[in-house]
Amino acid sequence: MLTEGQNMTLFVPSEQAIGNLNKDDRDYWLAVSNLPSLVKSHMVSGFFALAELRSSPSPELVSLLKKTLPVSWTNETTRVAGAKIVSGDIVAKNGFIHLIDTASVKKTLKNAVESSYCYVVEMIDWCFFARFSSLIVRFT
Repeated sequence: MLTEGQNMTLFVPSEQAIGNLNKDDRDYWLAVSNLPSLVKSHMVSGFFALAELRSSPSPELVSLLKKTLPVSWTNETTRVAGAKIVSGDIVAKNGFIHLIDTASVKKTLKNAVESSYCYVVEMIDWCFFARFSSLIVRFT
């Protein structure tokens, strides 16, 4: 997965951001078996300080799960995938850590199936599989 010398930038949801997830999503994403996916969805390869995020010619990053993370900014506020960076440029051994105010995760399959029209755009690929939910849930 990761090598020691690999440069990374991690967008860490605050404790409040995790607390703001609904109970089903929080239980799902914080399960030991799902934590690697939660971390990978908030991690990108390379060093990205706030100044670099704000001056990038292509304002989007790609997470280790191949999820596009759009970058935007206004005045002093920088956002990644819609989440506001509340504390940035925390230097780590091989990269940067930015604390964000929202967990950038897809809703759990259970919640997607319960939705009448899969309202989260990122979940459009999950909508097709909704009718197979009992089969999919057994393999997740």
